[in-house]
Amino acid sequence: TEEMSSVRVRPRVFPSQPGSRVASKVAWGNGNLYAYGCGNDVVVVDSASMQVISTYVDHLAEVVIVAWKPCISFEDRFSHLNKSLLLASVDVTDVIIIWDVADGLQLFSCRPVKREHAHIRSLVWHPADPTCLIVLADHYLCAINVVAKKKMWELELSRTEAFYSLQLSPFDPTVGIMCSDHGSLATLTGIGSNEPPKVNEHQFMLGLKQA
Repeated sequence: TEEMSSVRVRPRVFPSQPGSRVASKVAWGNGNLYAYGCGNDVVVVDSASMQVISTYVDHLAEVVIVAWKPCISFEDRFSHLNKSLLLASVDVTDVIIIWDVADGLQLFSCRPVKREHAHIRSLVWHPADPTCLIVLADHYLCAINVVAKKKMWELELSRTEAFYSLQLSPFDPTVGIMCSDHGSLATLTGIGSNEPPKVNEHQFMLGLKQA
């Protein structure tokens, strides 16, 4: 009989820094790519070959969120040549940078929130409008057109609690939900790129029965 021997596969090591919370800022994108924040840098990796494709170094503070623009067709999902390979990242100073990963370029950067809005907690690309990036801060919500490079709308949120998570419905992208630090869930309706949505705060409370 033929002897079989096991070979230990050495894991690949990707850029990281001591104390960097990489696992909390990883995002999958088109073309089998994923991205993560590494200190002040954004690293893009090809998951098929496990090779680092790009490292972007333009942030001046620690990167805390990365978010890929959703694909607009089935072909886009696996195309490295797709010109819609856009990636958004934000650092602890609330600077957002939009990257064109296909061309390896920074498209633009902005700081859309003011100090009284606290910090950016979530970046969500609108699936029905690939030019629209929705930004959630503790007390503020806005939409940025990444082609026109300007805000499309903005909305002040409650000052009595901070919102830290935003998700859009996979069935209806005009509907979303936000979670606050008090454990309440607020629904959003009429989410689009031209007008601010309607916020229905305190509709649900996590772990508590509605009165």
